[in-house]
Amino acid sequence: MNYYRFFFLLFMILGLSNLAGAQEKYAVLITGNYSKGLDPLPLNSQWNGGQGQGGYYDEFWNDIYLMWEMLTKPDSLGGKGFLKDNVYVLYGSGQDYYLLEPNVPMRYRPLPGEIVTDYPARRSKVDMVLTGFADGSNGFHELTDDDFLFIWSHGHGVGSNGNSSLMLEELFISDIDFANLVDSIKAVKKVYWMQQCHSGGFVEELEGDISFFHSACLSDEKALRADNMPVMENEPINGDTCHHGEFNFHMYSSTNGETPIKGITTYNNEPLSNADLNNDNCISVYEAYNWEVNHETRIETPVMSDIGSIGSTTSLRFPTLMFEDITSSDSHRGIIGVTKDVRVMPGQTLTLYDKAKVHFINDAKITVEAGASLVIGDNVEFIMDDPHGTSDPSHSAIIVRGNISIGSNVKFSSQNGHDWKGLNFDAMTTSYTLQGIEFDHCGIYGSVTVSNS
Repeated sequence: MNYYRFFFLLFMILGLSNLAGAQEKYAVLITGNYSKGLDPLPLNSQWNGGQGQGGYYDEFWNDIYLMWEMLTKPDSLGGKGFLKDNVYVLYGSGQDYYLLEPNVPMRYRPLPGEIVTDYPARRSKVDMVLTGFADGSNGFHELTDDDFLFIWSHGHGVGSNGNSSLMLEELFISDIDFANLVDSIKAVKKVYWMQQCHSGGFVEELEGDISFFHSACLSDEKALRADNMPVMENEPINGDTCHHGEFNFHMYSSTNGETPIKGITTYNNEPLSNADLNNDNCISVYEAYNWEVNHETRIETPVMSDIGSIGSTTSLRFPTLMFEDITSSDSHRGIIGVTKDVRVMPGQTLTLYDKAKVHFINDAKITVEAGASLVIGDNVEFIMDDPHGTSDPSHSAIIVRGNISIGSNVKFSSQNGHDWKGLNFDAMTTSYTLQGIEFDHCGIYGSVTVSNS
């Protein structure tokens, strides 16, 4: 790929270039196992109907490891941009499974010296983490309206009369108690993926305008191990078999673009990229649901709730996706991915709230048409983001043909060191005052007089 090099202009007021209170993404991954001290669960509440346990279900570890890996691995390897410190793993008794079972394959071990599990999957720890997100207690970050929350769960579950509980290491947590905890947490959006038996019983408590919910089964159903139909899903390694949940196999594979068997990017000869319904190189949570529900081969019924219609514009990589023209005034906050060319149409306004992080991928640009407006808040950062080096970033820009309002300490940067256009005033001749704006690997273009103040 040829990249055109542009001279870039740097305007910066010392002391004002740091972006305060940046948005973050947080994840809580929970896999518990009921204590042997409790009365045995009935078979319809045990994962996989109690079949194939053999002392312990290896998919409990394999699947939570896969989710942790996908969220935290480098962007260049298809990671979803979560900081490892922001992903909390509550697993079993509190130790990584490979520390308890020496025969765990290298595929399901972290790098030497690295630990995946943060806490045991106990009620007290679930309460601690989620309460900490709500109020900042116990050293946790208190989430704000700009932050994103992803919760994934696995293990045994129980259900009765439409209500459900997730079994933890020594106790359980009901759908009502769980909802009371997460309802207190602020976020721009919340996404729930639940794989345990009877997980669909959580939907009424967790659904909402800023929430996307997806579970493996109904409230009165058990959830099941992947069945290797019509092709291999549980991968053989060194003569053993590494198992997965049917739900998680499809969710992980479609979102990751690769199955748990590394290097395999198809399923039953169908490219996993087919999950990308709008071809923007980013799998939304709705697209992952659509793939899973149409490739499910187990006798379980996935449940989805999207009351606020956020599923198609929400992904784990970018909590807010922009890929369509703005034909009705809109506003966004938090972490945003511009994945296709977006035009703000005449008479409409696009508002980007304070501290938003706006990533441009796929050569995308935002064009503010004549008669339209773009309002940029304080401490907003625009980022050229091309982790795979597959696009031509020189095409990306904010093109202004209409009106623009820019707050203080706005930054234009490049995550991968590629040059791009930055801010392009098209057919404008009026002067504009920039306050503490920083340009890195990009610049400002057009017939416009610039002065800093």
